[in-house]
Amino acid sequence: MKEEEKKNTENQIQNSAEDTVGKSRRSDENLAKIAITKEADRALTEILGRVNEGFEAGKASKQDLTSQIVMHFSKNYTDNDLHAIRVQFFNPIALMEVVLRKAKETGYLPDTMRELLYQQFIASSNPQLAAKKPKKPLRDNAINESIKVEEGAA
Repeated sequence: MKEEEKKNTENQIQNSAEDTVGKSRRSDENLAKIAITKEADRALTEILGRVNEGFEAGKASKQDLTSQIVMHFSKNYTDNDLHAIRVQFFNPIALMEVVLRKAKETGYLPDTMRELLYQQFIASSNPQLAAKKPKKPLRDNAINESIKVEEGAA
């Protein structure tokens, strides 16, 4: 009988573990992981504290709060919001690469880029600007002494 109880206990533990793993897998299907900066995490923690302060009917987690913020933003963002985000991530090198790729494909270079490149060309090909700096002249107030070698000390 002890063997039956042992087998039943083992089966219960295994079934419980499978249920836990099954639940975990089901909830993992609805989750996506992201990484945020420490500064954003501090702000999120502060907001979370304010949400949970005095809230006795439940408790929000960072995951819940982040999901809520993203879903709210996705429903309410404006063109100004998009522009502000794009300004934060502007990369002049990336823009130059796109302009160059388009210019190669179409053979057309925007006039503003053409003018900028021309000014750069003129500045770099101007002999006065590209010439080396002249050396500084010697000073008149320097002491020129010659070393006298004594005839007896050789």
